Amino acid sequence: MERFGFNINLKMTPDDIRTVGEAVLRDGTYQAIEVTYYENMEHVDTKDYNDAVKEIADKYHPQVLVHISGFNLAEENSTLRKGILEEIKNCIAYTKWLGGKEIIIHSGDRGAGIHVPVLRSDKKTANAKDVYEKAFRLSVEMMQCACDMAKEEGMILYTENLNGAQLTITTEDLKRYLNAVNRENIKQVFDVGHCYHMGEEIYSEVIAAGNLLHHLHIHDNHGPRKETWQDEHLPVGEGTIDYYLFIKALLEIQYQGLYMMEFYLCTPKNLQNSRKALLSILESSR
Repeated sequence: MERFGFNINLKMTPDDIRTVGEAVLRDGTYQAIEVTYYENMEHVDTKDYNDAVKEIADKYHPQVLVHISGFNLAEENSTLRKGILEEIKNCIAYTKWLGGKEIIIHSGDRGAGIHVPVLRSDKKTANAKDVYEKAFRLSVEMMQCACDMAKEEGMILYTENLNGAQLTITTEDLKRYLNAVNRENIKQVFDVGHCYHMGEEIYSEVIAAGNLLHHLHIHDNHGPRKETWQDEHLPVGEGTIDYYLFIKALLEIQYQGLYMMEFYLCTPKNLQNSRKALLSILESSR
């Protein structure tokens, strides 16, 4: 039986969070939440947001995952790297407070944190591949630390295919990255919206992931918009993703994990409609 979840972020007011929880968690149509982590924010008070999340977590007992996406693990500055690790530690405590054991964390940027130019042996400024490889190594080191901290609390980390100027765009990128991290408590997320937004082939990317795939981020968009790198995060059916092809691939790899809706704004209506749409496709595809 498929299990569904929805994301919570600061676009939702505390009342929005309570309303959605009442609408889709109470009756069991949704069984999980994925909460975006916001703490230690300058001039942003997140207490009411976090209190509302805690309230629905305690009241309806969903599976709780936390998404910490705003930090660049490929950051080069050592002081900033220490700060990021401290925030990951805080996120682990936050996840534990909500009763969760799973955290989604991004691998980081290809070059945004590289403050000092990478030099080749001939002392010329490095090309994009050199910068990428340095960012890759920096991110792997940070993710290893994050995995080790999470393991102490019995937690699992996930990382996903991203978009824009990020390190892990394709399934091949993720496989290489996970092999380099080499920790048992890190697993792969497939984000269908990111894949489509980047112009990758959804079916082949899911098939390539195979049994490494443990979690999904589901949202819709209108395809590549590389001039802005902005994804739309729309409800299912409001963009142009071929969800029949996506579901076909999931059935072929016998995917057993959550179907996590990751819309910019989750409402009872768009969550209920998106779930019905996916269940209809699943039924007709079997």
